[in-house]
Amino acid sequence: MNPKMLQFLCFCWFISTFICLILEGSYFGASQNSVIQSLSVVTTFNIGNLLSVPVFNVNFVQGIVKILLWDYSFYSGGWVVVRWFWTIVLDPGIVWGMITAFVWLYGQALNLFNLIP
Repeated sequence: MNPKMLQFLCFCWFISTFICLILEGSYFGASQNSVIQSLSVVTTFNIGNLLSVPVFNVNFVQGIVKILLWDYSFYSGGWVVVRWFWTIVLDPGIVWGMITAFVWLYGQALNLFNLIP
């Protein structure tokens, strides 16, 4: 998957979230904040409140899954057809792109360490 595609997907999620929040009249809450934090590839780990060390975020896939579900309050009622349209049309391409990107990265990592002859 091209990083621009992931950026587009995140942009769609942000815009949909803000539309949802404006229509509901609510604020940016903990559930949206947890998805944003899970979408960052690197997070920090505190060692005894003295030192912060960057580590890989293992919840990255969980954040992607939450984005792919397109679960917003304005996609209810008659608009649920739009939600299913996004799920059926866009999600298979996004998942296929992510799988091919990770397979390519795995091959590059093996080639980097000369594990493939």
